[in-house]
Amino acid sequence: MENHEIVVVGDQFHQFANGKNAITQSQLLALSSLPDCCFRSKVRLTLGQGVRHDEVSKVIEANGLAQNIDFTDLQRIGQRAPGTHSHKRHIHNTVIAKPEPIGDDLYSCALLIDERCELMGDHQTGQHIQGMILIEAFRQSFLAVSEEFYPLEGTNKTYFVINSMETSFSNFVFPLPAEVRVNVTECDAKPHRVRLRMEMTVEQCGTECASCKALFTVYPESVIAEKEKQLADEAALKVTQ
Repeated sequence: MENHEIVVVGDQFHQFANGKNAITQSQLLALSSLPDCCFRSKVRLTLGQGVRHDEVSKVIEANGLAQNIDFTDLQRIGQRAPGTHSHKRHIHNTVIAKPEPIGDDLYSCALLIDERCELMGDHQTGQHIQGMILIEAFRQSFLAVSEEFYPLEGTNKTYFVINSMETSFSNFVFPLPAEVRVNVTECDAKPHRVRLRMEMTVEQCGTECASCKALFTVYPESVIAEKEKQLADEAALKVTQ
């Protein structure tokens, strides 16, 4: 039986799905309820962007025994990075998968956008993913790589200070599979802080679509909390005196 591949995207990307081998999440719910006899060929579903983690998880659980629909790739939605890595409280605000090493100081984070994320909460225009979401993906990627592979020793609570982020865009990113590639170019570790420099790219379909250079420093939370309070008190005094 010949396989037929279909990409699943979030409902907000309905304009992208129109006229392509793609369906929205709502259409997936309808498709998954049909009996196997309705399919002349086996359907292989590919996880795109914008798909809701909670809804797709329900579909996978309810259709684990389906013969003619392959849900295997949709299971990647469960590989989203934990909130301790992305520094997000709600799972739908994490837009990347847990980082995986792919070489010396090289890592990959699959793009996993849930359309409920805070940066898609207002509106979606056109067929491409908005640039601010990619900037957030870069930020979460360097946080996740740092937390997983370059932790600050001697403390469980850390504070990240971004020194600089330089981002450029060269191609649209569409709601298809994509990844953030992270290259750690500098790691200066001291007893009470770690300074890291990373170069990152968003790649899709073999094309580099965006790039980012980031420099940041990781401190114990207690050190920054004290300094932050001092600066906050000084700023408030300047305004109110």
